[in-house]
Amino acid sequence: MPIPARTLRTHMDDLPGARPRFSSRELDREAHIIAAATSTLARFGRANVTFNTFALGLRLSPATIRRHFPDLDTLLAEILYRHLAAIAAAMGEAPAGDDPQAARRAAYIAATRSGFNAPLDAHLLLVRERYSLPADLAEPVEHLREQIGFMLAGAHGDTALSLLDTPDLLLPQIETMLAALMAPPVRFQLVSPTPSPASNANAAMSVPTPRKRQARA
Repeated sequence: MPIPARTLRTHMDDLPGARPRFSSRELDREAHIIAAATSTLARFGRANVTFNTFALGLRLSPATIRRHFPDLDTLLAEILYRHLAAIAAAMGEAPAGDDPQAARRAAYIAATRSGFNAPLDAHLLLVRERYSLPADLAEPVEHLREQIGFMLAGAHGDTALSLLDTPDLLLPQIETMLAALMAPPVRFQLVSPTPSPASNANAAMSVPTPRKRQARA
């Protein structure tokens, strides 16, 4: 099986002095490619878009896009990783207050939803399309997402992410659910029953009285 071009590019980019430097114009073009891909893939779905049709829609040659991204999976992974990095940055800037995790969850909502409570295009891709990534591209995306989950709710990070990524749930509802989940368990202590006065009296009556010794004549 041929080695994917993205794997070869990663290897060659790691060679000393081998990574090409993009001009400011090329960096602007890369940002344009990412923005167009985010909107296009969110609307039509990754399975319905090919590299060539995307290039045609963008009015760029496939070779021009491949200078930045060797394939569509690499482009999608870049979108998702940049989106997660932006979420992490927003969470890091959230005021700590009395409950730092709650503040981070509020920042997460603000960084992933529009004013109409709908997921942003990049976040829709994260929730819906990240499972389609090849393993080598999915690993760094999933690792960063796990780190964000831990920042949101510690050991309950997966649950917090699942709730926060549900558009039908608002932040107050999510906080209520997480509070119930994260509350420390109630420990019950067994207390021995206190004997009633009647039982004490019966116990006293049941105690045998020692017999007096009879004096010998």
